[in-house]
Amino acid sequence: MTSRPTRREPLSVLWRSLASPQTLMVLLGLVALALALSTLIPQIPPQAVDDPQAWLAVQPGVFGRGNDLIRVLGLFDIYDALWFHLLLALTGLVLFVWFVQSLELAWQTVRPQGWEPAAFVFWGGNPRQVQVSSSLDRDDTLARLHAFLLRDGYRCVNVSGLQDPNLVARRREWLLWARPLFFGSFLVALAGLAIVRNWGWQNEDWQPYPGESQAIGHGLPYVLHLDRFVWQQDQGGQLCDYYSEISWLKDDATVRQDVAGVGQPARLQGIAVRQIGFAPAVRLSGQDQADRPLVFQTGGGELAAPGEFEVAFTTPETQQLVLIAGHDLLLSLSFTPCDAEGRPALYVAVVDNGGSEQRPVAILHESGSVIVGALYVTVDLAYRPVLRADYRPGMALVVVSAVLAVIALLVGWIGGSQLIWIAVGPGAGDSIAVQMLPLPGTWGNRWVPELASRLGRVLADDG
Repeated sequence: MTSRPTRREPLSVLWRSLASPQTLMVLLGLVALALALSTLIPQIPPQAVDDPQAWLAVQPGVFGRGNDLIRVLGLFDIYDALWFHLLLALTGLVLFVWFVQSLELAWQTVRPQGWEPAAFVFWGGNPRQVQVSSSLDRDDTLARLHAFLLRDGYRCVNVSGLQDPNLVARRREWLLWARPLFFGSFLVALAGLAIVRNWGWQNEDWQPYPGESQAIGHGLPYVLHLDRFVWQQDQGGQLCDYYSEISWLKDDATVRQDVAGVGQPARLQGIAVRQIGFAPAVRLSGQDQADRPLVFQTGGGELAAPGEFEVAFTTPETQQLVLIAGHDLLLSLSFTPCDAEGRPALYVAVVDNGGSEQRPVAILHESGSVIVGALYVTVDLAYRPVLRADYRPGMALVVVSAVLAVIALLVGWIGGSQLIWIAVGPGAGDSIAVQMLPLPGTWGNRWVPELASRLGRVLADDG
């Protein structure tokens, strides 16, 4: 080619920098890294955001308050960190640039005015090229080139305004519309996430007993009522399914009854009640050798009155320590929703040597009794659902857009549109040079060399 036109103002160097594949890949890589960190580093729950330092203080190992990097960068609350919002904003800007450029390219392939030199900007500053030499004169070279491309199913359009002949050969160019669809869908998904983040909310996890109610809050008139927690096990005791039957109340009247199961939230006017899991509800009672009732105490709590004592598990993963007052015995209660037998299990152990060792006492799958030394402890074991109410406007937009983006990506990748800028000009000596430049991102590295090889044989044929 004799010249390489550049994009008209005001789309200047900044635009080309934002449209660089390297820029897009770096930003998407950083977003993916941030999302990966959010799964590896414990994120602060909504109920602790008012006092993050207190929450960090109880985190184990490197995630605790002593890690200045996690604290300064806000890695314990990535989705609310300023740097993450700026990263998403910059990624959205780059995606917008790619969307506009891909839309312009797709329109260029179908517009009736044809191709102009300025369209070469779509090939970037340093596109890959394959050159074929011809010993024929320019007119014969052009004639054979056009005939060769026509036989291969290409449609050719001449580029106006250049001294040497330039043309664009295209095949399956309609697949280029998958590019703006992909970037546009990605942009809409980001917009949906922004809507969810700014206008959505999430209540604290709720562990009700059947018959308990809780107001939704957030200025809404609804109250949730747990009618029943359904627990299904097979004959071997393995857990098959569990779900919560709930009622939506308004002004003490039932508006709707629904079921919240795992992966199947109960919904009302955009509000979703999700079954997050379940947690044990443990009540302890017991007697010593003299048939005197035992008195229990949790860490830092007051002594309970003799009789039944309830142990609350704030999360299913919580380990609770219970002191049996007057007997210098410390019990550890821990829970797993699925043990080696596929059954929920409560582990009871005695803590020895100042807390450094735990001596297993019993594994309970249902209510029962445990003998600890000379003490007789009754464990009443039941289960409560863990429910969470949230409102996520725009989430459907995110899901639909993500699906469209994946479909567009697969269609563009599998279909393989082919777009080649071809320049015919003087070569070495008396030869004619045919330069073939595939559009970046259309798998030209795979098929253009083979196409150029066949074209070389056509141009070298004297017949």
